[in-house]
This record gives sequence, C-alpha cells and structure tokens, in this order.
Amino acid sequence: MPPRVILRLLFAAVALIGISFFSFDDEEQDIETICKLFNVRQENISAPSVRIINKLTGNEPSNRELPYQDADYRIEGCFRLPVQALSQVKGTPQAPADDYHQYTGETISDWLRDDAFKTSLLKRQVDGDVLFSPRTGWVYFNLD
Repeated sequence: MPPRVILRLLFAAVALIGISFFSFDDEEQDIETICKLFNVRQENISAPSVRIINKLTGNEPSNRELPYQDADYRIEGCFRLPVQALSQVKGTPQAPADDYHQYTGETISDWLRDDAFKTSLLKRQVDGDVLFSPRTGWVYFNLD
C-alpha cells in the first residue's frame, strides 16, 4: 500500500476517534445537566440532549465564554427513561412545541403532562413544561 493511502487512513481513523470523543463528552455533560435538574439516576438516562438558551440574546452560551450575569436562561431538551419508569404515571394529553423533533428524531403522538409527576421529577420547582411519552420513554422539558 502506498504511504499516501496509509497516511489518509490513519488521518481518517484519528478524525473518527476525535469526533466520537467530543460527542461522548457532550453526552456526559448533558447527563450531568439533567441530573442537576431532575431526580433521575444517571444510569437510567439515555439519549440525552440539552440546550441552554440565553433569553436576552437567543443564543446558546459556549463553554468558553462567561454567561451573562444578568440574563435569564431557558433550558430545553429530552432524555429517555426506561418505559417501565413511566408506564404507571397517568396524565393528560399534551402537544409540545414542534421543536422536540430535534431531540428525539421521531414523531411521538402520546405526550402527556402530569403536574404531580413534574413536581416529583424536578429537584427545584421552576416554570415550564415537563412532558413524557409512556410508550417511548421520552421526557421532554422546556424550563424557565
């Protein structure tokens, strides 16, 4: 095999390792954020995705910049719990904002809202939505 081909294969392998490292790091950071907000065990969370949005600018603060001290933040995202964790919870049907697709990657038709479930799930009471899908295990949140 020519050295040029070997070099390209090596570069591609290093790039794939780097991409997987950064995506794994993002997932760990999202799980950590979810655990700070919700009374859920880390090992029960799968497919976490969290966005923190500065209400003043509408932008997501990057890890390298200091957040505005006087700005309010909105946090939204999804995570999956084992279906059996949600199967006993009763709620009323609810339609979330259409942007939940960016987190789940699928259309979900059985979103429910239950205020007692929200209260038990959140570590601190905040305004916003916490919806869940008992069929799929997804939990969607949009908190102020």
